[in-house]
Amino acid sequence: MFNALPQALGLAPTDFLNGEPALVEQCIQKLVGVLRELRGAYDALLNDWQALLSQSLLQESITDLSSLRENLTHRYRGLDAYTPDKMGIGAFILRLCNPGYPSDQAWLESAAALLGKVPPQKWKEANRIEAQFRLQERAGQLHELEALRLTLPNKTQDTNAVLLRLVDTDGQEISRTICQTEAQREAANIEAQKIVGDLSHLGETQQLAIIAAVLNTFRR
Repeated sequence: MFNALPQALGLAPTDFLNGEPALVEQCIQKLVGVLRELRGAYDALLNDWQALLSQSLLQESITDLSSLRENLTHRYRGLDAYTPDKMGIGAFILRLCNPGYPSDQAWLESAAALLGKVPPQKWKEANRIEAQFRLQERAGQLHELEALRLTLPNKTQDTNAVLLRLVDTDGQEISRTICQTEAQREAANIEAQKIVGDLSHLGETQQLAIIAAVLNTFRR
């Protein structure tokens, strides 16, 4: 305690052990400040995480945690039906919309734990960075699923929606959503096989380049 603690506070242990009142007082004041910072560190972490959720998933700043939870639930409830990824984005949607948590803070901690892989109480800097990265990834997926739901608001077993997106290095992007019945999808698959047959003499890169060129014609 008389060696490591002064060093952690930026003081030489030998100076501290000399008992100089000014140095001892300086050490005490620094220790009090550090303890106050540690006491508020977890609350600050949760506040930052709440702000990230609000900006990433709602594109606005909602400072009231209960209101944030209500808004996210209202916006994303049922969106998991539009993805086959039940362990990834599907699990995140269910976590956001789960009404069973005993408090809003427990809900916030649960969402953070899912993305950070461990409860936020145990986060290290690597966990915080990973959670933030995954949140941005999930936000993009949610927006894509929302586009599918707008195209097909009443999803059934006989219909599905598809999102097509093409982005190039010039920053140009084309995005289209289509709604298909099962019969339409089967007919499209037949035509697709014919096209694939015509391109079979080409390598994969060339085939994909042709598909990209076809999608590019829809910019006009």
